[in-house]
Amino acid sequence: MWWYKLPFVFLLFLVLGSCGFKPLYGNYQSGGSPSELAHIHIDPIEENIGQDLHNYLLDRMNPTGRPIRPLYRLAVYVKLTTRYLASGIAQETTRANVDTVASYTLTRKSTGRIEKTGKFSVTSSYNVVQSDFATEIADRSARRDTARLLADEITSQLAVHFIQRRDQRRKASPDP
Repeated sequence: MWWYKLPFVFLLFLVLGSCGFKPLYGNYQSGGSPSELAHIHIDPIEENIGQDLHNYLLDRMNPTGRPIRPLYRLAVYVKLTTRYLASGIAQETTRANVDTVASYTLTRKSTGRIEKTGKFSVTSSYNVVQSDFATEIADRSARRDTARLLADEITSQLAVHFIQRRDQRRKASPDP
C-alpha cells in the first residue's frame, strides 16, 4: 500500500535538489558541517547559564577538543530575566518564565575584524509548585534547555555564515 507514496517522495527530492537546497550538516562537498567551526575559540560566558551554554557550544563546534591555534574568537553575552506569573483565585505564583537574550560576536583573531554578529531570545517556562526543591530543579532544567537552544541556534547561524562565505568565494574564483 505504501508504493503509491513513492512518486511524491521522488518529486520532493527533485524539487529540493533543483531549488539549491543543501543540507546544513550533511555531506557538503568537503565533508559535514563547515570545518571553520572547529577553529573557533569560545570565550567564557557570564550569567548563571553561561557555563552550560559554553559547554554546549564546545560540544557542537569543537567535538574533538579546543582548537590549538584558533582562527576566530566567539564572544557571547547573555541577559537572563525570570518572570513569575500569578494565577488562580489567591493570585499565587504557579508558573515562571525564564526570558533569555543572547548576543554574539564572531571575530577573526588575526585581523580583529568582526565576521558575524547575532542576537537571539528564548523563553522557557516551568511550574512553581509547593516543593521548593522541585521548583529549583524545574528552574535549572528550564535554564539548561535554554542554553541548549541558544547553542543550537548560534552554531546553526555560524555554520550558515561559513557555508555562504565558502559559496561566495567559489563563485568569485574562476574554474580551472
